[in-house]
Amino acid sequence: MAAPILTTPIPDFVANENQSYSLNLNSFFSGATSFTITGFPPNNGHPRGILFNGSPFLFRGDSLTFSGVTGKISGLPQDGFTIPVPGSPDPTPSFTVKVTAKNSDGSKTDTFKFDIAKDVRGNSNITGLPKFDNVINARDGNDTIRGNTGNDSLIGDTGNDSLLGSTGNDSLLGGKGNDILKGGADNDILTGDVGSDKLFGEAGNDSLAGNGDNDTLDGGEGNDFLQGLNNDDLLIGAGGNDSLNGDAGNDTLIGANPASSKPGNGEIDTLTGFTGNDIFVLGDSLKCCYYDDKDNADYAVIPVFSQTEDKIQLCGSPSDYTLVSAPFGIDATGIYYGSDLDLIGIVQGDGINGLDLTASYFDYV
Repeated sequence: MAAPILTTPIPDFVANENQSYSLNLNSFFSGATSFTITGFPPNNGHPRGILFNGSPFLFRGDSLTFSGVTGKISGLPQDGFTIPVPGSPDPTPSFTVKVTAKNSDGSKTDTFKFDIAKDVRGNSNITGLPKFDNVINARDGNDTIRGNTGNDSLIGDTGNDSLLGSTGNDSLLGGKGNDILKGGADNDILTGDVGSDKLFGEAGNDSLAGNGDNDTLDGGEGNDFLQGLNNDDLLIGAGGNDSLNGDAGNDTLIGANPASSKPGNGEIDTLTGFTGNDIFVLGDSLKCCYYDDKDNADYAVIPVFSQTEDKIQLCGSPSDYTLVSAPFGIDATGIYYGSDLDLIGIVQGDGINGLDLTASYFDYV
């Protein structure tokens, strides 16, 4: 027969909304071979997650039982369970959790209370659970939210927030305020919403939308889709074959990564400004000409160009370039660089008629 279970009282907690709290059961029950945990608040029918011994468990209802724990938590102080506090607009203000520990000698029970601070709207620092698809809404305040290894949904809501997706296919929504969103690895969806936001897709094929004021969107590596929407935005496709849409406002569109040793090398980017006085950047004063490496295999496409509103930025002088019909049998003008006529840009639409390299709509740096 096993020795009796030794217990230490579990303290009560005051919890903030949307945060998770960990408790090592081995610190309060010695000699148990199974645990039953009950008393969780309603979760609107959605599964709830608990980490135990480093492994994830999903369950519905208000209870969960772990069996055969002897040896699994011994010497692993980081183990235990984590209770995700509900993050709905009106979460359960308090609830009592009951823990029953058992072995062949019998059982011991203890309870502890969770009180959710209703007036907490401060600056939160929240990290999602690993191995789960976390849904976290930080609400008011200037918050920092980190996802984890799952496909997470992070919402900054009101305030100047930082949302960090990490790995997984994440969805990040900044909400009101001037926010910073970083997708991390994999294929993410980033939406800035109201405010002047900075969105970084980072690795993966990402979708970025500014939505609000004057936003900065950087796709990072991968084949990304960037949409500035309203106001004056800076869109940078960076690595990969990217599609940039400025929409309304006076936007600056850069398909390549200006920090690369060979910006635009091996890429085909599409730069669409739509309305407003837009700038299409095909070179700069430091790296000079973008897309200058693989003849006709890398270039930027400008589907809509207005000679009276838009500008194309190039490096050097007009004599460095040649305008001739674009290849591939399309009705467009090709911008070629150097004596070897390396294609760097294709200009389509009504604005291609009579393009002149010395005109004011070409800006040389």
